[in-house]
Amino acid sequence: MLLTFTGASTGEATVRLERDNYKSTVRVDVASGTVLELPEGTYQIRISVSGYRGGARTVRVRCGQDEAVVAGLTRN
Repeated sequence: MLLTFTGASTGEATVRLERDNYKSTVRVDVASGTVLELPEGTYQIRISVSGYRGGARTVRVRCGQDEAVVAGLTRN
């Protein structure tokens, strides 16, 4: 899954990934985004960046398919 951000060019995002028996928290540079290697499944993703509104969404990861997720950030 490719995770990128719009609305901010600097800062660090805290990304919380959850599904059935899987939970992980990663920190991501907003300017560069990241690629996350995840097992197939449906994930709830929560993103927070200091000074911006947090957000959540559900993403389905499928084997052999690239999933692009764009997190739009809006200032508080």
